[in-house]
Amino acid sequence: MDKDIPEEFLHNTGNYYSAPCLIGHWQERLATVESTGRNIKEKQKRGTLKIQKLRNLMTSLLQPEKLAMDTPLITFGAHYQLKNTDVPLYHDSVICHGLYASVTVDKARLGFSQDFWESCTPTAAPYNRPCVRNTITIVSSDPRYDRSGLQVVYEECICIQFTSHNGGKYYLHYDSSPMSGGSQSISLKTEIGPYSIFRIRCLEKNKEKTPIPIDSKVILVHMASNKMIAIDKSWVDTFYGPERFMSCRSGYDARRKLISDCVWTIVGHPKHDVSIIYRACLGENIPEELLDY
Repeated sequence: MDKDIPEEFLHNTGNYYSAPCLIGHWQERLATVESTGRNIKEKQKRGTLKIQKLRNLMTSLLQPEKLAMDTPLITFGAHYQLKNTDVPLYHDSVICHGLYASVTVDKARLGFSQDFWESCTPTAAPYNRPCVRNTITIVSSDPRYDRSGLQVVYEECICIQFTSHNGGKYYLHYDSSPMSGGSQSISLKTEIGPYSIFRIRCLEKNKEKTPIPIDSKVILVHMASNKMIAIDKSWVDTFYGPERFMSCRSGYDARRKLISDCVWTIVGHPKHDVSIIYRACLGENIPEELLDY
């Protein structure tokens, strides 16, 4: 008989609960299960379940974006990607051909917002299709002037902007002041300030004030600290898979040689190669990254 009665209903002295007490417990448990089911159905109708919020958030941040096309030079206001191809890209579960500056969401804020927010973390991600979370816009460091369509030149003060699917504007920000705690991590801010201004520097000498060709390898220097945007060594798990954090560092090793973590390529829409599509139609095994667009 002991086996037929749930253990949680046994009294500490070994005496059994009375039949009316057991019935009360069962009815209470049944009412709790039914109430939980009704709450879940109501939240599902309102779209407030965490799984629904996560699905909507991932969908909104992966909405496709169009990169700048047929523009040999970098211009203000156009859409680009920041790509790093010079760092080791091997990971247990990732095979990638470059890391792209992106924005990843904070799990703690998932229930409060379905968009970017200031506590979102910039990362370098292997996901290469142009979308909301990995597409940037180069804008003027002075918000009073709209320089859209004008060419960007080396050593010019610029801001790097991410735009959410709702049109919100967020800028890469690095606070190097002692009040920030000395952190090297990069964050997002909704307003342009002295710690959101960068310069695009060429790897070659004597290129100051010259237009920047698309797909050029550059370094991004933070004006206030003179440090460079770099990729951290370790991988972290995010909603979108393994990625790397971005930070600001000196950019040089002990021998004063520029490290590859700080070298970026400003990427626009690639030109279509009709021959690759023709070769794929004939059955040739074309690498996936060549057919992404």
